[in-house]
Amino acid sequence: MVFLLPAFVFLFLFLYYPFVQNIINSFSDITGLGRPAEGLNEPWYANYATLFTDPKLRTALGNTVILTVCTVVFQVGIALALALLVDSIRVGAQVFRTLYFFPIVISATALGLMFNLIFLYNGGMLNQLLLNLGWIMENIDWKNTDHFSFRC
Repeated sequence: MVFLLPAFVFLFLFLYYPFVQNIINSFSDITGLGRPAEGLNEPWYANYATLFTDPKLRTALGNTVILTVCTVVFQVGIALALALLVDSIRVGAQVFRTLYFFPIVISATALGLMFNLIFLYNGGMLNQLLLNLGWIMENIDWKNTDHFSFRC
């Protein structure tokens, strides 16, 4: 539970709370961008009535459907065609597979380097932040697994 609690807090703060708040705000009378709600609409479904009678809704929904269909068809189609082409190559197949897989490896490497910079013992961003806030007096070795071992 100790390890799951931060994930649940993160999900609640950045996913569930904003989702519920957006639903509540959809029934509220909000007159401008960045302005607070002035209570519920009268009738409470007025925003939805305005939305469904707006002539631009049909255009927006049509554009969304076109974009979704094109994205799925072309992305899946091109990916499938490239996968079949690479699979059918007999000479140099390893080179082509490496070239296609290379961007994924580079992304993971960049992510690993970023976390390394955050959790460095001397000069890491997290240690610098905690030192400047006065929450710690000396650097923490975040990558030392013996430091974080739990005993049952």
